Amino acid sequence: MKNVRFIFVLFSLLSFLVSVAQSKKEKKAMQAEAIKTAVDARHFIFQAQIASPTGSASKQLSIGYYFTVLSDSIISNLPYLGRTYQAAMGAEDAGMKFTSLKFKYTVKDRKKGGWDIKVQTEDVKGSPQIFLTISSSGTTSLRISSTDRQSISYNGYVEGKK
Repeated sequence: MKNVRFIFVLFSLLSFLVSVAQSKKEKKAMQAEAIKTAVDARHFIFQAQIASPTGSASKQLSIGYYFTVLSDSIISNLPYLGRTYQAAMGAEDAGMKFTSLKFKYTVKDRKKGGWDIKVQTEDVKGSPQIFLTISSSGTTSLRISSTDRQSISYNGYVEGKK
């Protein structure tokens, strides 16, 4: 009788673990599909968590720094830590803060899942080029290269814009 109870408990525990594993797989698949849809539609937001200036230590960022891609515009509200080659002329020049309405957007699928995105702005001072590497889980690295500043990288995550 003890063996039957033990086998029943063991079977129940095993069934529970299998269902949890399946729900995690389903959740990851749904998340990857949502990110793919957002990338294809050009409708997502990158939330920055870490800034990595060229030649300096990485810095943890507070909440509120983002890079938004919409079908008709790019909005950047990211901090800048690094060397500038031209002096800033006003408070609006601080950071990597700009809006672009004229840009080129290209997407390439990665071999092991995810996407490489290149955005070339055409109407922003310094002509920043933005390179995003997005994994299917949403983890993202973003690098901005500009003619008037050193390159800077950010790490964070992407989610579909609501």
